[in-house]
Order: sequence, then structure tokens, then C-alpha cells
Amino acid sequence: MSVIQTPENWRLFRDHVIPGLRTFDEGAGEQIGRGYALENDPESTGRAYQKPTLIITGRQDQAVGYFDAFTVLENYPHATFVALDRAGHNAHLDQRALVDTLFAEWLARVDQASGLVGAHRDSATLLEPVEATLGR
Repeated sequence: MSVIQTPENWRLFRDHVIPGLRTFDEGAGEQIGRGYALENDPESTGRAYQKPTLIITGRQDQAVGYFDAFTVLENYPHATFVALDRAGHNAHLDQRALVDTLFAEWLARVDQASGLVGAHRDSATLLEPVEATLGR
């Protein structure tokens, strides 16, 4: 459930999270779970990932927590890392405006790193499909 409990957050949870929970295939989930761990931990390669990265965690995440994500941060020198208060596992629903802003900033960094600055896309345009899906 959402950390911030408002009618709007309930609508988002009901419309976007509950359908996935209801259609979850336990057999497939078990199969995925058996092969979930990576054979080689990407953080143990000794090479830092040099591309723009965005790591969003929720301080009240009841599913996976937030603290363990700090341990990999040194491997991502171009990362924005946030642990949002008043956000759980569905931080994108609990703190929509903050997450939207963080995504827009990250997309701008991706464009810059890719040489797409001023090209065919901008961050606001890229967020339009997300906003439409969330009914905004």
C-alpha cells in the first residue's frame, strides 16, 4: 500500500498495482526467483559504470528497504541516488512530483551523454506517456 494515503494514491494503487498483483503467476515467479541472482555481481568487476544513473529508493519500502542500495553507490560515479522520505516500494506513486523531476533530470543527462542535447526529444515530452498512463 502507499505510504501517503490519499484518494488519488489509492486510485493509482488500485489501477496500476493491484491488477499486477491479481494476475501474478506464482509458478513463473518461482522460476524467475530460482535464477534471480546474477552469476557475476556487476559491482565486483572493479570497473565503475560511467553513464548517467538514477537510483530511487523509498525510506519506508517494506519490500526491499533502501539501505543496501547505498553499498553500490561508489560504482556509479554519475549516479543520482535518493532515499525519499514518505515513499515506499511504489515511490513513483507516493512522491510523483519528485520522481517526475528526477526522471526528467536523468533523461537530460542521458541526452547530454549521448550527444542528443537539443535533438528530437526533451524530458517533458518523454514523460507525457507516463503521465497519460497515470491519468494526469
